[in-house]
Amino acid sequence: PGDGAWIIKNSWGTEWGDDGYFYLSYYDSYAGNNVTAFHNAEATENYNRIYQYDPLGQTTVKGYIGSNSAWGANIFTASANDSLTAVSTYTLSPNASLQINVYTNVNPGEPESGQLQSSKTVTIPFNGYHTIALDQAVALTAGQRFSIVVNYTTPGYSYPLPVEEALFNYSSETTATAGQSFISYD
Repeated sequence: PGDGAWIIKNSWGTEWGDDGYFYLSYYDSYAGNNVTAFHNAEATENYNRIYQYDPLGQTTVKGYIGSNSAWGANIFTASANDSLTAVSTYTLSPNASLQINVYTNVNPGEPESGQLQSSKTVTIPFNGYHTIALDQAVALTAGQRFSIVVNYTTPGYSYPLPVEEALFNYSSETTATAGQSFISYD
């Protein structure tokens, strides 16, 4: 209905759009429907290392028909003697509940084997990316397998699991290896 647009530099490189830029009208009614903002982001030096398999972050969601709850888990191998003090993940609805369990000395392909070292349940009032401090640090030994197991409950939303998945021309370089990540309805 009027003149004016944001000039936005995209992260996909100069081959996309107008040499990597695009224009978004001030009057656009679609783009603002799924907005992400970071408030009070933690400093990168708060932690010695980050264990993750999703450097691109959440690109899709998963769930089970008729349920707003599901389990997700990752098995990692500690790269040094260290302490695990926090877990980061996405929540996909307001007032999402997370039950976070940390296990050490897990067997390959069995994220709930080994010893339960930490358990914490939190309810987060808004969806987004969150870092949750553990109540007690979990000691890790170099070479030790450990797992993060999370039950996600998302009130009013049937896709509780945040997932990084290969999407053509967006996250095409996403990779996964058998035995890293797991999902389950129970």
